[in-house]
Amino acid sequence: MPRHRKHGKHAHKSSGGHSSSKRTPSPPPSSSSSEQEYSAPKPEDAPIQVTPSFLFSVNRQELNEDPEQGGIATDEQIDPKTLLWSPPVYAVGFGQQSTGTVYRWQDGQVSRATDVSNGTAGLTQFKAVTMFWCNPFNQFVVTDGDVRFRNLAGSPAPQDRWYPLCFHHLDTVSYLDFAGEYTYLAGNRAGFIRRLGLESYQNQEDNAPRAGGLAGNLAMLVGLIAFSCRTADLDRVLIDDKAWRHHEWRGHERRHGRRDARGLFVTIYLDPRNPDGSTASVLHEIELYKGPLLS
Repeated sequence: MPRHRKHGKHAHKSSGGHSSSKRTPSPPPSSSSSEQEYSAPKPEDAPIQVTPSFLFSVNRQELNEDPEQGGIATDEQIDPKTLLWSPPVYAVGFGQQSTGTVYRWQDGQVSRATDVSNGTAGLTQFKAVTMFWCNPFNQFVVTDGDVRFRNLAGSPAPQDRWYPLCFHHLDTVSYLDFAGEYTYLAGNRAGFIRRLGLESYQNQEDNAPRAGGLAGNLAMLVGLIAFSCRTADLDRVLIDDKAWRHHEWRGHERRHGRRDARGLFVTIYLDPRNPDGSTASVLHEIELYKGPLLS
């Protein structure tokens, strides 16, 4: 299972055990940057005066494990020391994506984006990640963007490798980010932790508070939700079960989707129907300054 540790800036090297220090996220200038300084939101910062919204899609990412098709055999992805699988670092190791439905999140309500008639063509991308559940030990790993079109080695951060799931902490809220200081949540005991498969990421300190929820990178957050079920059940989870509603994870009774070597490509788009409430600036603000998006 993931080892709990505090990360240094960008390098993600362990700095020794848990720390009680808090750092507060501030909006990065671009969706792919991971080298940012974080400072507390100023009280005079103007609140959002519009209704925020964004579109999102979740595609299933297949592997190319056939060497005759230029792929990478499964046994080549197994670490000989740990005998554990990890995703490829070369683009040839990935196959096609199965295109998913486009959804709209609007101020805590999720619906199908039925007004988007041509798939995602013409939409403006805000963020995208490729995310895998490796196995019960390594669990979640994530990298920025679409891994089918680059080799990780030699790419700029955060597209240069597979990152463990990391967080910044502000009080009891955990903010998902590639450059997160911590590999564990700001708290424990909250119901969403077990339902999203985050038990191993709970804060293990004796005096840890009850976790206040998740925010931060929207694509990572949607990825965690998508891994809570099988691909075929995601629409039922979001629309029928209303599992993610009013910034709350209500959960569902369907089988979870954390299957070994399962990969997803998650994209967040600006909502063309809401030009004032779905800008990069507004989405950065709800990622970092408006409290938990899921609790």
